[in-house]
Amino acid sequence: MSATAVLTIYPTALKVAAVLRARARDGNVSLGHRLTTFPELVDALDREIAGATLVVGEALATLAMHDALAEVVGDASVDERPGLASAARRAIGELAAACIGTAELAVFAPRMADAPARRTVGWLAAVAAAYAQRLARLDCVDRHERDRRVLTSLHAHEAAGTRPRIIAGIGRIVIAEIYDYSPLQSLIVRALIRLVGDAELVTLAHGENVDATRFLERTWNRFVEDPAIADKVLPDFVVRGGRRGTLARVLAALFVEPKPPAGADSRDGADGRDGVDANDGVDANDGSDARDGAARGTEPVRGDDSLRIVAASSRVAEVEEVGRRLRTTLAAGADPERVAILARDLAPYRAILEDVARRYRLPFALAAPRPLVAHATVQTVLRVVRAIVDGLPRAALVAALGSPYLTAAPRGARRVLEASGYVDAATLPLGRCLAHAEARLERARLRRATAGDGDAHGDTLRSEVGPSSGQDGRLDPHTSGDAGQSGADEREARALARLRRDGPRIAAAVRRLGTLDATRTIAEHAAALLRVLDELGVDVPDEMADGEAWSEGAALTTLQRMLSEVADAGAQLGTERVPLARFLAQLGEAIDASEVRAPGPIASGVAVLPIADARGLDFDDVFVLGLEEGGFPAAVAEDGLVNDAVRRALNRAAPPLVRAALADGARHASLGRLLRTSEDRAAEDPFLFYLALSTAEERIVLTHATHDGDGNALVRSPFVDEVVAITGQHVVAAAPWKLGADFPQQPGAAVASDAEDIADTDGASMDGAADTDGTANPAELLHAAIVRAERDPGLLAAVARRLPAGSAARLVHRIGVERRRARYFLLDRDRDAAAKEALADAFVGRLGADPRRRERLRSMPWSATKFEELGACGFKFFAHRILNLRADDAGAEMLDVREEGVLAHRLLELVFRRCDPLPSDPEDAAAAARTIADEARAAMLADMRPADPALVAPAWSRAVEAVVEVVRDEWCEMSRPARRLLEWPFRLEIADHRNGDGLPLDLTISGAIDRADLWLDDTGMVVADRAKLDAERAMGSTSFQIPVYALALTASPVLAWAPDAKVRGGYVLLRAERKLRDRAIDPAFLVRDPETRRTMAAEGVAAPIASRVITLVERAVDGRFDVDPSDCSRFCEYRHICRYEPPPEEDA
Repeated sequence: MSATAVLTIYPTALKVAAVLRARARDGNVSLGHRLTTFPELVDALDREIAGATLVVGEALATLAMHDALAEVVGDASVDERPGLASAARRAIGELAAACIGTAELAVFAPRMADAPARRTVGWLAAVAAAYAQRLARLDCVDRHERDRRVLTSLHAHEAAGTRPRIIAGIGRIVIAEIYDYSPLQSLIVRALIRLVGDAELVTLAHGENVDATRFLERTWNRFVEDPAIADKVLPDFVVRGGRRGTLARVLAALFVEPKPPAGADSRDGADGRDGVDANDGVDANDGSDARDGAARGTEPVRGDDSLRIVAASSRVAEVEEVGRRLRTTLAAGADPERVAILARDLAPYRAILEDVARRYRLPFALAAPRPLVAHATVQTVLRVVRAIVDGLPRAALVAALGSPYLTAAPRGARRVLEASGYVDAATLPLGRCLAHAEARLERARLRRATAGDGDAHGDTLRSEVGPSSGQDGRLDPHTSGDAGQSGADEREARALARLRRDGPRIAAAVRRLGTLDATRTIAEHAAALLRVLDELGVDVPDEMADGEAWSEGAALTTLQRMLSEVADAGAQLGTERVPLARFLAQLGEAIDASEVRAPGPIASGVAVLPIADARGLDFDDVFVLGLEEGGFPAAVAEDGLVNDAVRRALNRAAPPLVRAALADGARHASLGRLLRTSEDRAAEDPFLFYLALSTAEERIVLTHATHDGDGNALVRSPFVDEVVAITGQHVVAAAPWKLGADFPQQPGAAVASDAEDIADTDGASMDGAADTDGTANPAELLHAAIVRAERDPGLLAAVARRLPAGSAARLVHRIGVERRRARYFLLDRDRDAAAKEALADAFVGRLGADPRRRERLRSMPWSATKFEELGACGFKFFAHRILNLRADDAGAEMLDVREEGVLAHRLLELVFRRCDPLPSDPEDAAAAARTIADEARAAMLADMRPADPALVAPAWSRAVEAVVEVVRDEWCEMSRPARRLLEWPFRLEIADHRNGDGLPLDLTISGAIDRADLWLDDTGMVVADRAKLDAERAMGSTSFQIPVYALALTASPVLAWAPDAKVRGGYVLLRAERKLRDRAIDPAFLVRDPETRRTMAAEGVAAPIASRVITLVERAVDGRFDVDPSDCSRFCEYRHICRYEPPPEEDA
């Protein structure tokens, strides 16, 4: 090789690839001119060191740090601080990169003058020493120690007058786009320059603002000021020329004060204006624009389109806008490889970018590595282990075994686990649940065969034997409760066959997973997990698309390699036996710290990069995302382990000690600032912004969101303000973006509208997947249409030409229905009453009057429970009482909350009947209650639905203890009523008080008062023995039980009431410190006479309960079964039918 051979060190592999492509296009060759990156060069130099140990992987490093921290601070402290191991690794790694290694920390600690700094450095020294010991035990080093080893080797070569083989014959080193090397990396470069003797250091800058962007400080100052290499280094600036107009002026004036006058530079266009839009993307006269998902931009500037600023209402809208502009750019003939999308941090945008690329058919090349934890294969493994740690609950187990990445896992877990009533491993093992389920199905079949009337249907599994459905998936009220015996038998037979076919395989898989939940060493945990994953067949499905398969396969390989390294380490990782939960925490931390780059073919197309990876690259068109305050520039806080005070103290004390430790190799070296403070790190973002601007040769678009995902307003980046200050643009309200409004098209280039694109004649859907009949998949087209329908009036017509006959009309109708429902749900019942009423229709439960329904409701036997149901939610009443839809019953082996409440209620009634009065001693009263419960247990449980005895026992114990608590509380009252009524039946008539031409709406109410206590002092107490109470619930509005019971009590012909008798009503809370919650009931509230009620209504007096129930039923007669609940439970049995969504809560 020639003595003048050149070794060029580029900042990234992407730059190397770009140089090679450019040379290939120009017909040049690279023989005799070596190209590399700094990490690749250090790796090559390290491989030449004889006997060098391996560099530790992420998993082993994290586990070694966990063990080191446990030695220094104890296991409990580490467990209580998730992420401490990663933070300690970062801190010790940063110190090592500053040439402050374990030995240096031990020397510095006692010399620190400041006591807090001394404690911090001493703690770090202890952790670093323990960490180094564990790495030595593993026969590994971390990458910073590897770099230190390379530096020592280069110094040895210099002292011996030799060279490493990798630079033998090199006559010159060119370090291109040098930026921000660590002190240790700078010393390696310095040693290479001294060995080669000739070097050129190239950095990107603009001659007019070098100082403002701190290039000298961050690039080659530490080299050219070093007397040992000053005569061997030729510093050089690369000024990227050719930029025009606004972009050129911004590059020249960025972060420079004072700003040049706007329009002073003739290159900036005819009038010196740029393409900046509104300040926040919101018209001052209409704040709704910021919420409609549309991005905003300005009209093209005459003669200058080199720089634009676009504000979008959200991150999604921001990327959507970039996607649309890219479509226009590429359609105009732009080379995709000459276009880039940059962001300071791509993580928040990656999923959105992938989605937009798919929908807009954009050739994105996402070259940046993805976090290992972001891959579905890795999430599947973590989900499996987490399910085991949590005790194998049903939902987690179904999600884990149902993953497509577990190719050998048994299928059908959801049906089998639901059918068996399985809850989790601790409640009852799956094998026993399966046996009980089979026995229950068999018992139900025998009972039906014996009875012949289908009554056993209620005992079958609801998940297997449920109401029949129509073609649209809705419950059919005509068949839901009347299925014939043959149909029920057939469903039970299928359920039983499914349990017997799939149950054993799933039970075996669950047992195998359960074996992981043991106390083992870390290495043993890793080995056991690898074996189980192998048995479950963890792999990438064959049907996965190529690009995704490459990525997921690389992630899975990385994870398996991490586990193998840990398993192979064996006792070297320690012999302490830890639970699976701790292993999962440590493994998760190692995964969080890892990234993976997919192998396979190098993607070509629009480059999607972090700004730091764009060093040295040039593009024609560039889009920069995320220019919001706190995002770019990023919010920088002090390091939690090594704060700024400690960093400043080390920066003052460390340089002489570092030079002494490195001996002649670092003599006279310009070490600069060894450790960066938060202020120093915050100063990096201006350079990154300049770097992003400088990558664009023709045009650049800067984008920012005006609101975050929760709708909170965001402040645009001060970098945008800096650009606006340079360009002199007055901030105006932005107009909606229009297709084709920006980048000029090349002659003859055709840009199709969204509608034309969807309606193209190639028969492909938006994803490029065509249906066999030539029509698009309606779901895919609908997804694309909804996103852009409002932007192109012809879109739905275009979609209609791609769908089967009538599909478009049905889709449009369904879209309208769903939008109308959504608006109805969002409106407040009181504040927006008129607007809400205008939107009420049959799709939200407004049916209109029906004479047959009126007669049915008038003749219906009413109860307090029905009134409560109707008052709380009209639709629930309609589904339950009118359509007779049965509630979904999971058929679980355990009793649900409602059933436990009924059990406690019946037991409490029995105790009060048999034990009246209570014994005088509270312990005797409690013992009597338990005795009664023991005697009644068999009979009471026999009346309950069949359930697993092992699961019923805890429910029974809870009910008994709740009753005992009530008995103790009753004893403390020491006030004995003259008479106590328990389950007292009643029946009363309520006449319609209104004057009307139609048939009066007279109602009959019946039921049984749970408990009523009567005193001789003319006081009546109505008590409902329930386990819940909302004291603020309005009686006669959503709470009817107590008022109706009080009305029945006062209207009873067998009870004589004094004129001034008082009535109180309330509840006994079974699990509360204060058991009895009651309040007085106004006598006027209990008026029953229709004439008196009519007079009260005319005078505007508050309506009594009798009038309120009449009004409530009248609403049902009028068909007002609105999906507008006053009290909606997310556990409602009918919510899957109404699909109600409560409006978002407003901030206080």
